[in-house]
Amino acid sequence: MKIAYFSPLPPQRTGVADYSRELLPELVQRATVDLWVDEPAADGLPECRRRLYDDPAQVRDEVRSYDAAIYHMGNSPAHRNIYRMLLAVPGVVVMHDFVLHHFFAACCLDEQRSPGSYIEEMAYNYGEAGAQLARGALHGARQLWEDAPLRYPLNLRLLDHARGVIVHSDFTRRMICQSHPYLPVAKVNLPVTIAPPPPDATELRRRYRIPCGHVVIGSMGYGSAAKRLDVVLRAIRRLGRDDVIYLLVGEIGASLRAQVRRSGLEEMVRVTGYVDWPAFNDYCNLIDVGVDLRYPTMGESSASVCRLLGAGKPCVVSDVGWFAEVPDSCAIKLAAVPDEQALAACLAGLIADESLRHRLGASARKYILENHNAAQAAAAYVDFVRAVHAMERRQSVRRAIVDMTGAAMTEIGVGPGDDPMIAGVAEQLASLLTFRSPGGGDSEGA
Repeated sequence: MKIAYFSPLPPQRTGVADYSRELLPELVQRATVDLWVDEPAADGLPECRRRLYDDPAQVRDEVRSYDAAIYHMGNSPAHRNIYRMLLAVPGVVVMHDFVLHHFFAACCLDEQRSPGSYIEEMAYNYGEAGAQLARGALHGARQLWEDAPLRYPLNLRLLDHARGVIVHSDFTRRMICQSHPYLPVAKVNLPVTIAPPPPDATELRRRYRIPCGHVVIGSMGYGSAAKRLDVVLRAIRRLGRDDVIYLLVGEIGASLRAQVRRSGLEEMVRVTGYVDWPAFNDYCNLIDVGVDLRYPTMGESSASVCRLLGAGKPCVVSDVGWFAEVPDSCAIKLAAVPDEQALAACLAGLIADESLRHRLGASARKYILENHNAAQAAAAYVDFVRAVHAMERRQSVRRAIVDMTGAAMTEIGVGPGDDPMIAGVAEQLASLLTFRSPGGGDSEGA
């Protein structure tokens, strides 16, 4: 099988680029993969043919020659050219976020400076009511991408052009099946590489200036508003302890940095900024308790949580979306709407009970090793893409048979007065041509 693969790749600073870096070594063992990129990719990726593209119109026919095209789509402008390519040549979409509203707001309003494009996209998804909401958002009434992302995910056009969809949670799969019941959808667990335990934990702490006896609480990845880091900071302050360090591993905005300064926690809180891959793995091993709140959710999953769990670290997460699907034996789940008092009590309990941390951590590592490795994900990708490809071929055969049958019936004079015969032929064709789609269930999809 020959696959055209569209994804951000290192050195782009996106979680999807890291995802592909981990998946590709296993995927190229199972299929011929060409990497289609809109900017040069870093070395260290598997040996694949690389194609640099910009204008979909210039490469449309070549991409159509593949058995399948795989498009990785997330909620950031890094996917702008991938989305354009999907519209030109529909294929299998890997949805890293169910909500794409931020993507369209950034592309239409910030980059293109085209309010009309944003209004048109809202109209495509929600009709004239959507267009009116968009006009209100443009005048500052409501930023829909912040206030109600799951209500207005703005993903209809993408799903209309998808031949199949790969997701990472049952939560997202269910929502897609509600709007597109005949679209094949497969859940594939996030592939993650587990950081090996350090040979000398004491030396690692010394290298990163972590005092002996301190408990390290950590949040990893870009500090978006949905992670509610302001709530975490208030919970850390509520603990009232001087033997705790809170690590923010990743980039955060200026407003959150200012909040750290105002909170009086500068001695306890460390903000690393963007870190390279070896340092990220070091921090996974340094952290004793991970915290990853999400409200509202965008239908995303979290590789950083998976890596922390795989490193044997318990995590405190929101009981929503993908996070709610993490086994209870691996993580502690709090109500979706963040509550600093509940979070502080949870953290205090974990700090006081080292044996609980170890039990949760051991269970978490076992779960990730058994369910989130790249080999499993790559095999599931290939199985699904082959099933979608086979389904499309069957659909082509079905359409051809129906067309030929109709032409033959017309040729022998079958007409409106032969309703019983027409109904009988239609019933026989339906029975013959019904097949099981890769999304599950019988389908007669057009």
